[in-house]
Amino acid sequence: MSRHEGVMVIPDLIERIASHSPHPLLISPKTTCVLTFKDLQERALRLHRCLRQLGLGASDWMAFLMDNGRSTAQLFLRAMYGGFVVIPKTSTRLC
Repeated sequence: MSRHEGVMVIPDLIERIASHSPHPLLISPKTTCVLTFKDLQERALRLHRCLRQLGLGASDWMAFLMDNGRSTAQLFLRAMYGGFVVIPKTSTRLC
């Protein structure tokens, strides 16, 4: 994954915090599941590898339709970590 010289991008921020802090990034109010920055980093790397195997690369666009919630936030952050351009669509109405 490439970095922009002199500019902090999402992967830089996640890596910096993951290496220094055990604090949670997300806490789901419904399930009380906790996601740390380190958890996000590990899962993002897995998603990045899978998408690369499918032929997708940094700056490719990725759209998904999901309800608001923990899974959507995780997917959004994981994709951005991999350098993908994310187009979220959270409306459940398709009319």
